[in-house]
Amino acid sequence: MSRVLTRIALAGSGAILGLIGIALLALPGAFLEKSGILVERDPGLMSELSAPAGILLVTGALMILGAVRLRFANWGLTAGAIVYSTYGAGRLVSMALHGVPSQSLITATLIELGIATVLAVLRMNTASEQQHHAASRTLPPGPHLTALKPNQGSRLMTYEWTLYLCLFLALWSAVIGGVFSAFSEFIMAGLLRSEPSGGIEAMQQINRTVIKTQFVAGILLIAPASVFFALHSLTVYEGAALVALIAAPLVYVPSVFLMTIIGNVPMNIRLERLDHTSPDARTYWTRYGRDWTRLNHVRTIGSVVTATLYVVAAVLLIASAQV
Repeated sequence: MSRVLTRIALAGSGAILGLIGIALLALPGAFLEKSGILVERDPGLMSELSAPAGILLVTGALMILGAVRLRFANWGLTAGAIVYSTYGAGRLVSMALHGVPSQSLITATLIELGIATVLAVLRMNTASEQQHHAASRTLPPGPHLTALKPNQGSRLMTYEWTLYLCLFLALWSAVIGGVFSAFSEFIMAGLLRSEPSGGIEAMQQINRTVIKTQFVAGILLIAPASVFFALHSLTVYEGAALVALIAAPLVYVPSVFLMTIIGNVPMNIRLERLDHTSPDARTYWTRYGRDWTRLNHVRTIGSVVTATLYVVAAVLLIASAQV
């Protein structure tokens, strides 16, 4: 099963890099215009835009080669994870420094980080399988092997990283939930009790500042990380621990990630466009405070439940000797 997933991931993500590389090499201006980026047809600018095409083409070719010949899979997975993660991380840094781009580029960021997570998980899984295979060839046969469940020996020695990831996701989800709770409990309440123009201006400044912090990056990263951690867990774990690991992204993605993208962020954007001293801003402020806080309650509960699920999953993994 893991070999099939590896082939699919390498072939699909490698083809994406190859197609983007060809587009940047042949028609960089037209390709960027699809994302709402208008560029001048200056030869120097076209050269700079086409420059990354070589890296993308070579990486894509290496990944497709790994899908066809599994002995090159590790090279393809490593190269792909590096390219996709650096593109996604670079976009996050750009958002922090230069502002939020169009929706299509935000979607591209999430896809890149998601693909990078999948490739990294598959790379670590491949390394674990290789270590187990090497260990099984060096250990003499005996009752110490027959007493273990299938793959249990490899899990005991090579899957500790999943426990650390589980605990990290629990901690970061709890931190996010704590920040959301602070806004719901007293920050928004205090702003709404203040003079409207002052409260509006303060909230506008908060929204401008928070986009430049790692807090927002954490909200975005937990979604793909939890989803692909759950997919990886399907091939490794079992029982109640697996149920908790699958339930975590099912809770987090709609209640925190999507609620932020389609709920709170559009309200913040609308508030940002208003003059804090205008009558329209005063009228919108009352509804904003009520609706934004209600949505934030959902995000708080979703974050806390997600953190709880990851803690439960970690305890169950240890109790069942799956890590």
